[in-house]
Amino acid sequence: MAVEELVSVIAKMLTMMGLPRSCARVLAVLYAVGVPLSVKELIDLTGYSRSSVFYAVKVLESDNLLLRMRKGRIVVYKPAVSLARLLVETQARLLERARRVISKLVESGHGHENIVRLERELRELAAKLFELGGVIHC
Repeated sequence: MAVEELVSVIAKMLTMMGLPRSCARVLAVLYAVGVPLSVKELIDLTGYSRSSVFYAVKVLESDNLLLRMRKGRIVVYKPAVSLARLLVETQARLLERARRVISKLVESGHGHENIVRLERELRELAAKLFELGGVIHC
């Protein structure tokens, strides 16, 4: 039961990051189990249909979040990056997008006190994320 709870928590984090639910659950299972799994194993562990698992695998591969490997004659999948790195990089991308919007506001003369404060806070957060994962440059 503890593994199922872990899968649920990880899947929730991944859906909050914008991944479709099936993709989040497939990736969460792979993170929780910690070994490469076949489509059949993913079907068994997620409870999803074959088509849902194939859809999730296709999306995750296209987003470079999943690696396809061979285990003998069977194709298996594993996460392409650690969960920690994925979370930090996702937050860094969102932060950078917000910073670009704020910078445009400041440049266009709409940089009232609140916008300037937000820009400063985001700059500080970016520095902390950079310390954690070295994934963005301020």
